[in-house]
Amino acid sequence: ENMVANNPHLLMAHSDMVGHWFMHAYDQYELWRYFIRHVHAVKAQAEQLLLAVDTEQLIFGSTVMQQANWPDLLRDSAGGVEGRHSIDVDVPLVFDAPQRLFEIRSCRARFIGRKHFPIFWHGHGPWKKAWEGLRDRLSDLGCFREPAVLREDEENE
Repeated sequence: ENMVANNPHLLMAHSDMVGHWFMHAYDQYELWRYFIRHVHAVKAQAEQLLLAVDTEQLIFGSTVMQQANWPDLLRDSAGGVEGRHSIDVDVPLVFDAPQRLFEIRSCRARFIGRKHFPIFWHGHGPWKKAWEGLRDRLSDLGCFREPAVLREDEENE
């Protein structure tokens, strides 16, 4: 109820429009906003101090994974996209996991290695082939009110 973006479709459309790292920056903003409000309540209202980390990706999901964390599911995936990284990383990350590893149910998606269907998905940053494929699948199912994918004919208008 306290999230600024109450409409995930508009939030995703905005991230498509403004570009790289928007969703990552937004989730960091929401997490810090939550933390600051909570610490203030602890001090002002003597609430119990809690720490919330979305390690299960209940709120923000990511299509970027460490192969070592999912050795069976990602055994055939190369690091990066098609074996190359466009950013400096400490450990190889998989950006192009096969679409068969993502389940869609009622316009919600999840990586089959996790139990939750996150509310939001990270998308922009270095090109994420898996995220783009998942977005296109959801769009093809009619899950977005307005097209989430800019079609080639629309680019020229």
